[in-house]
Amino acid sequence: MIMRKSQLTSSYHQEGKWLLVELNLNNLAQIYNSFDPSPFHERDLDDDAAQYIEEAAIELSGNADIKLVIHVKEHAGEKDRVQLTEAVHNYFSYRARATRLQLKEKLRFGRISLLVGLLFLAFCFEISVLLKPHSGTLPQIIWEGLIIIGWVMLWKPLEIFLYDWWPLLGKIRLYQKLQKIPVEFQKAA
Repeated sequence: MIMRKSQLTSSYHQEGKWLLVELNLNNLAQIYNSFDPSPFHERDLDDDAAQYIEEAAIELSGNADIKLVIHVKEHAGEKDRVQLTEAVHNYFSYRARATRLQLKEKLRFGRISLLVGLLFLAFCFEISVLLKPHSGTLPQIIWEGLIIIGWVMLWKPLEIFLYDWWPLLGKIRLYQKLQKIPVEFQKAA
């Protein structure tokens, strides 16, 4: 079943031009990873909270204007709100940098794999040329097998350059969008 954009976004509230990604918290400390001893502005977000924000942003990816709204039961001071906003932006900025490095490494591996694959293909062609003049079933099987193996060696580099890097580029764009997401705080009922 194909869902229209209006069906996807119907579970999100809208405030003017903004579609809202909302979190309900008892206190601001809930959004932080409890195992992370870093100062607040550098702290890692809770995995569930970060995943929810990321999945909501993916679902709303066709909408340029999304805002994170955090509903908090306990009073949160201005300093805590500023720190949390910085933590959200820093977290997704870090994820963008990490994914860029992952993409760079994948493309580097693709280049090396392509070079190795091409060298191996050339080697297979050279060996097959030596076997071509010989008649018989075994030389023919080895000749054809070498040609097939040589082409198969190019499978992984072609997979990397044709398919594997697109999802990483999409994640980088998502994280770049989330590193600037407006964060609003509201008193929970």
